[in-house]
Amino acid sequence: MLAEYKAPEHSPSDINRLIPSRYRLHGVRCKSCGSLWVTKRAICPECKKVGEFEEVPLSGKGKVLNYTVVRVPLLPIIKQGAYAVGIVELEEGTKAEGQIVDIDPNDVHIGMKVETTMRKIRQEHPSIDIYMYKFKPATS
Repeated sequence: MLAEYKAPEHSPSDINRLIPSRYRLHGVRCKSCGSLWVTKRAICPECKKVGEFEEVPLSGKGKVLNYTVVRVPLLPIIKQGAYAVGIVELEEGTKAEGQIVDIDPNDVHIGMKVETTMRKIRQEHPSIDIYMYKFKPATS
C-alpha cells in the first residue's frame, strides 16, 4: 500500500526565510580563542582547534581596505559592465570580501565607509531565491 502524501509544513520560501544568515551577514567565532571569521571553518586558523565555533551576527558596517575594478566581467554578468570588488574590515575586526555596489566603481576609495546589503543573485527554484551579501556606501 502506498503511503499517503503529506504536504510539507513549510513552503520552500518559508524555509529560505528561516535561515538567519540567508538575509543577514553572520560570522563564526572560535569558542577556544575568540577569533572571528566571516566564512565557516572546520579548523580555527589561529588556535588549530577543530569544529568549536558559534555563529554570531555581524553589523555589516566597515571600511574598504583594498579594492579592484573589474572592467571585463564574466559572461553571466557582462551586461553589468565594470564593477568594484573589495576587502572590507568590519567593525568587529574581521575582514570580508565582496562586490561594492550602488556607486560608480571609479569613485570607490580606500577608507570608504560601507555597509552590507543583501542582493538576489539567482533563482534556484520558482520559490527559492539565492541571496549574497554585497557592500554599498554607508548611509551614516
